[in-house]
Amino acid sequence: MMTMFWKVTAVLNILIQLIEKSNINEQLKAIEAGTAITEEVAGEFGMKPIYTMTGFFSLVGLLRLYCLLGDYHMALSCIEHVQFKDKDMMALVPACQITANYYAGFAYFMIRKYANTIQLYQHILGYMQRT
Repeated sequence: MMTMFWKVTAVLNILIQLIEKSNINEQLKAIEAGTAITEEVAGEFGMKPIYTMTGFFSLVGLLRLYCLLGDYHMALSCIEHVQFKDKDMMALVPACQITANYYAGFAYFMIRKYANTIQLYQHILGYMQRT
């Protein structure tokens, strides 16, 4: 009989492969540094918007998964280059922005970085109030 549950390792592998295929971390580093995203940075697939967005949402999915597994340091390390701004890629999908802020804030809370938690929650509550 086939089980109806996904294996954690399979989900982790899929998310990590999507992130690597899209080169989203390199793209976020380039955005952080203020340089243009070229094919050398993004790669062949990263230049296509579908791969860029899939990689970005895979980062958020990985954040959620690590939080559910209780690995809060790893959860925060996978989104270290993500900018929590209203004009970022996350702003295109409000549910993604709310989810990412919630899980990042929760991870900060669990590792006792309360100031970062408050900052993230204030940001997302302000965003929700404006929209």
